[in-house]
Amino acid sequence: MLNYQLDKDLIPTDYLWTQVPGSLKQISVGFQEQAPIDPRKGPTSQSYRWNMWGINSLNEIWRWPQTFDKTNDYLVNVWEPILGSLVQVSIGPYSLAGQPTPTVWGVNQNDEIWRWRGGWGTGNYWDRIEGSLRRISVGAAGVWGVNQNGDAYCWMGGGGTANSWQRVNVPSPLSDIAVADWDVWGITQTGQVIRRSALLPIPGLNSNWAPVTFFDAAQIAGSETDLCIVTKQGEVWSWRGSNDWLWLTHSGGFPVKFKQVSVGVLPVGATDHGTIWAVDIIDGIWRWKYSVVAL
Repeated sequence: MLNYQLDKDLIPTDYLWTQVPGSLKQISVGFQEQAPIDPRKGPTSQSYRWNMWGINSLNEIWRWPQTFDKTNDYLVNVWEPILGSLVQVSIGPYSLAGQPTPTVWGVNQNDEIWRWRGGWGTGNYWDRIEGSLRRISVGAAGVWGVNQNGDAYCWMGGGGTANSWQRVNVPSPLSDIAVADWDVWGITQTGQVIRRSALLPIPGLNSNWAPVTFFDAAQIAGSETDLCIVTKQGEVWSWRGSNDWLWLTHSGGFPVKFKQVSVGVLPVGATDHGTIWAVDIIDGIWRWKYSVVAL
């Protein structure tokens, strides 16, 4: 039994999941930026462009530099293939100083770590990063990962490729990790959620992790504006501060079970619209209509 505060009766009726084209087993949502005005619709038209990456069931990598048309509430453009093979990808505004820029990292089925250095076409645009990780997360607080033993690591190597991972002590082995704002969140192998400030010193006993009142967690994702968790029952919950969590579903329940969630980053001054995306247990892709949380 989950022993955190339930807000299932507080969900506005216009908040809902909508399915989008494609089939993925894992998705990562990056920046949202305002797209150029459509001359056919005039200066009052407004649309937003996402930088989104995903992995399908064959471990193929796909990118969707899509445009969301807010006026007509639909998505345009299509997924495009990226050379390589990964089991998980993460895009985030990796920057510890100055203006953050989108950075894409991933891990393959052999736990090898790769970083995208841009470019398109048939060339290999991935750099092999020394080290071994099972899960990885990129955000404003850096690049963090978890290896096959549940140990946590933080990347200290800047733009280099040599092994510059700093091990970060954890109170219990982790199954997943997420960078959200200036906090790093983890899920232990028993489903307990823990968090620490990325600004705290890394060395030390248990390295400054604190438990969060949430159990039965299976996967976690965060950004500067949102943090979401998928439970072992396939529900998506959004963090609202303290021990307050919001269940992201229709009023009265929703039949789809999710296995993974990702949270995008809104630019300064942008309206909340579709920052939370998820993948269901049969690889369907879904977008939550509105962003609901500010950390």
